[in-house]
Amino acid sequence: MRSTKIFKDLMEYQRLPLLKQLQQLNSEGTILCERYFFSRRVSLLYLRGFYVEVWYDTIREEVVKVLPFSSLQCLQPYLDLINIDDALRKAY
Repeated sequence: MRSTKIFKDLMEYQRLPLLKQLQQLNSEGTILCERYFFSRRVSLLYLRGFYVEVWYDTIREEVVKVLPFSSLQCLQPYLDLINIDDALRKAY
């Protein structure tokens, strides 16, 4: 049931114009990580059960694409960037 709601939210989000997508990310999203790919800064955010990549061209200073997804395979580029050492130290 929860995955159906997430999928519905994801599909509704994809249908929004870019400006509305960015506004929702700004007000409701949680930044998880950032990486760089050539002249692009790629930010990974979490929003209502799914993930969103925001690709920002650092030369032209503009968002060039927003990619929402729910597949864990799409998180692969971020796995080496995530460090949970602090969280583990606090847990123990």
